[in-house]
Amino acid sequence: MLEKNQENDSFIINYFIISLRYCCYFLLCDLHLIILLLLFYFFDFLGISTVYLVVE
Repeated sequence: MLEKNQENDSFIINYFIISLRYCCYFLLCDLHLIILLLLFYFFDFLGISTVYLVVE
């Protein structure tokens, strides 16, 4: 189980890094979009249910 969690964290980090590579494109399109994405990744990384936050 521990290995599975480590793989999940690694996947999240890698996905975040890939997303950062496209930050410039997001900034050119809409500044609010990247802010929302960063908040989503931040809460998801902490393990907080983003769905619950959206409902609230």
